[in-house]
Amino acid sequence: MKQVMSVTSNERYAELFDSLVRVSKGLNKVSSLQDMAAFLQIETDKLFRLTDVWIYIVDVKHKGWINHVAGVGPNADVMSGYVPRIDCNTDPIFKMMLGQRKIFYTEDLMVEPQADHDVTPKLNLRTVVNYPLFVDAKALGVMAFGSFGKKVVKLSPLELNYFDIITEQTALTVSRMHFFDKSQQDHLTKLSNRYGLEKKLRNLR
Repeated sequence: MKQVMSVTSNERYAELFDSLVRVSKGLNKVSSLQDMAAFLQIETDKLFRLTDVWIYIVDVKHKGWINHVAGVGPNADVMSGYVPRIDCNTDPIFKMMLGQRKIFYTEDLMVEPQADHDVTPKLNLRTVVNYPLFVDAKALGVMAFGSFGKKVVKLSPLELNYFDIITEQTALTVSRMHFFDKSQQDHLTKLSNRYGLEKKLRNLR
């Protein structure tokens, strides 16, 4: 089994910092969750060899459920096909993340005790970094990064801190695109409602 080792050094620190600057600027420009996943996939594949990125958003009709809404990488179809939604009420990993608002990282999901070992082998999913998306104590969903096949990625504390840093900004981006923008639309027609029209008028001043 091939193991990918990430080395912490001054050069590595500079790489991570430069990426954080790009992420900070880039997330302000993305126009959809799929674009956001694609943008982050380029960064995390280059930095950590985490080849895939996917996003789950809370299901407003079913408490505790999250739905797959975007995915980028060579295994994107596998993830959306096998795990289109997750019941966080019964899944211990996702229950912990959303309940305690903590990042979940495992070097090898195949041997992770809390993983669903009926599904994991079908996915061939190995290293995973998942973090919950929260804005103002409100759960929005989960952002996930992973490697598949024989690729196991070992991350240092400094590298894991990278994901801690981007958590808040990605959550705000998700809120802006998936939740906040929808609050400015009429539910049936999808056209701007009164609040949305007033905002557009203010922007014209």
